[in-house]
Amino acid sequence: GAGRWKFDHLDEWVVEKNKMAAIEHAAKWAYQSIEKGITPITDDGDIIQPAVYVAGSDTIALKEIEK
Repeated sequence: GAGRWKFDHLDEWVVEKNKMAAIEHAAKWAYQSIEKGITPITDDGDIIQPAVYVAGSDTIALKEIEK
């Protein structure tokens, strides 16, 4: 089978991944705020850039019946 790389034991990777998660959370919140007519700003007064929402498409899954 295919192998995988693991990074979760690297402290620097964990710190940066947590930073990215915080940025993603803020960007999602910014998108939702703008949808409600609210300008999303930081405590320092900077405007938070919103995430881009991409709607999913309908999926049809077929599964073969075992004989």
